[in-house]
Amino acid sequence: MLNSCGSLYRLKSFSSVEYMTTDTSSPGSLPTRGVTLGARAASVYDWIEPLMMFGRMGSLVTATIAAIEPRPGQAFLDIGCGTGLFTAALAEKIGEGEVVGVDASGPMIHQARKKRSSSICSFEVALAEELP
Repeated sequence: MLNSCGSLYRLKSFSSVEYMTTDTSSPGSLPTRGVTLGARAASVYDWIEPLMMFGRMGSLVTATIAAIEPRPGQAFLDIGCGTGLFTAALAEKIGEGEVVGVDASGPMIHQARKKRSSSICSFEVALAEELP
């Protein structure tokens, strides 16, 4: 599939993305109509986010998880997961099942995988606007 940026990509499944591009501004990222953060931002995102959220991120994550009332064995898709803070918290809450986080930014997904992957929590580079 050729998108408006002239890059070729194919989403075969959540665990397999084929992607070819000549864009090297953020290696591993997919071209999107939205905004992606590069490697520099991804490496400091978890330190800066609490300041930008005035220390409220933990309570927002807790309130959001409570509102969706997750149960063990359910499956969830977190679109635009960034470094995976919410995705991992949701996986921890359900205990068993599957939680997949997707983001167009390769560097953000790299950080999420490095910090927060588990047996039921995984992360993939994918475009929200191209999900089946």
